[in-house]
Amino acid sequence: GAMFSAPMVKEIGDRAGLNPEEETFVNYWFRHIWEFVWPLYPSIILLSALLGVEVREIIMVQFPISLVALILGLIWEQRYLKRDGASDKRGEFGLNIKKLFLSTWPILLVIFLVIIIKIDLLISLITVIVSLILLNRSKIKTEVIMEIIKKDIPLNTVVLIIGIMIFKRILETTGAIMVIPGFFTELGVHPLVILFFIPFLIGILTGITSAIVGIGFPVLLPFIVVQGEVNLNYAMFAFVGGYMGHMLSPMHLCLVVTNDYFKADVGK
Repeated sequence: GAMFSAPMVKEIGDRAGLNPEEETFVNYWFRHIWEFVWPLYPSIILLSALLGVEVREIIMVQFPISLVALILGLIWEQRYLKRDGASDKRGEFGLNIKKLFLSTWPILLVIFLVIIIKIDLLISLITVIVSLILLNRSKIKTEVIMEIIKKDIPLNTVVLIIGIMIFKRILETTGAIMVIPGFFTELGVHPLVILFFIPFLIGILTGITSAIVGIGFPVLLPFIVVQGEVNLNYAMFAFVGGYMGHMLSPMHLCLVVTNDYFKADVGK
């Protein structure tokens, strides 16, 4: 994903006079602000399965975080990016918006169905996929569809979800999951510190959000789920901690490949 957007960022960034570090920031930051809300992110799907709540509920709680991240990124852009007069053509603007919509409407439709209409994620995906096939039936042959199914269905995500649910169940069965809150309470550590620090540490060490949810959240369940009630604000707080850790992690693959592409000084 990072390598897909990097050439486009470089082309615009070079025209705007950005240095490699600034181009790296743009490519890295704006790719990840949607991790809180995009219903197809593995970490969001995993979190939904782990907490036993709808994806839509998680998105509604975490949407303000994505909005804040977007605003912070735009503030940075306004401060550093020079205005590119060559691209300020009002006639082309409308055309570009149309092209953008035509290329992204399936994604927008999934979001609309899940968040606004409140249709189950799986049903929404099937609806959009069937619509795409019907609209492009002259271009998409049966062989192509079978090839896509064979190559692109994320079986690892399915296996990962099953593995995490088994891990959660083992922790519950052995009683280990109930020992954790008492241990930290005896140490005098505030629950919010635990909720933030554990995902943050896992994020730093792995640079992978699915690892943050899969490893950290089963341990944090006693703090997030109390008497059968899920505190989504606590879940969001823990997710933010993990997000910050994985964004700062030198193990984060997106950072590594983006930095290498732009030949930037990662220290800057």
